[in-house]
Amino acid sequence: MNLSILPSGDNHVPDVVLSDGREVEVKTSLFQGRDVELKMEKDELGTSPFYALVQVTLPDIGRVFPVWSWEYLEPLLTLKDYKYGDRYVYAPLQK
Repeated sequence: MNLSILPSGDNHVPDVVLSDGREVEVKTSLFQGRDVELKMEKDELGTSPFYALVQVTLPDIGRVFPVWSWEYLEPLLTLKDYKYGDRYVYAPLQK
């Protein structure tokens, strides 16, 4: 498990390799509200077979969402412009 904080990114190497060999890219969000989003840049799409979202409330609380397969996640992504570049987004709690 990669526990390093890398402000420049990790070159999209999966953050967790499970005991059965499955690789999971873990995305974090510091958003404090209910409408948390998993956000990815274009070059992150499909770089891992599985993705997870952790909503971090500093200093020590984390809300861990389920692990989603890329096949499940891909059709649910929407493109959003955040004024600092487009991001592909999945909002697990929005209906």
